[in-house]
Amino acid sequence: MSFCIQNVLESERYRADNLILSGMPPGPTEPNADQLQHPLKLIVDDLIELYENGVIITTPEYPEGILVRVALVGIIADHPAMCKLCGFADKNHKFAPCTKCTVLYDKLASKKSLKNDFPARNGEEHRRLCYQYAALPTSKLKEEFFKKILGG
Repeated sequence: MSFCIQNVLESERYRADNLILSGMPPGPTEPNADQLQHPLKLIVDDLIELYENGVIITTPEYPEGILVRVALVGIIADHPAMCKLCGFADKNHKFAPCTKCTVLYDKLASKKSLKNDFPARNGEEHRRLCYQYAALPTSKLKEEFFKKILGG
């Protein structure tokens, strides 16, 4: 996992020396969504602190320091990683293959789907379900919740 700073010139932004490495999941296999939650919580807690309170940075131009705040603008990831990071089912899921709308898997290639004519997902509802899932104490209860909510 890495971050780039949007205030850096675009031509320089994605150079290795301008990226901030925040974590690398250990192998030998890819972590599942639940295994990612602990390191992600640490990063999210820091981002919240940096957004709400900021940090004073001293530079030659601001020797007394300047308040800098941080905001996460977006996430760039392949589809499986995006699903794990953002709390979505995978693209092959029968009842929830899309992160944008509520289309079912067997309707993905329909005219209605291609016209973006399915109801949009609701961020408030998504967060509510994520908090309910996170509060469950066991993997078995989480699996049952996932199946109940998404029909999978």
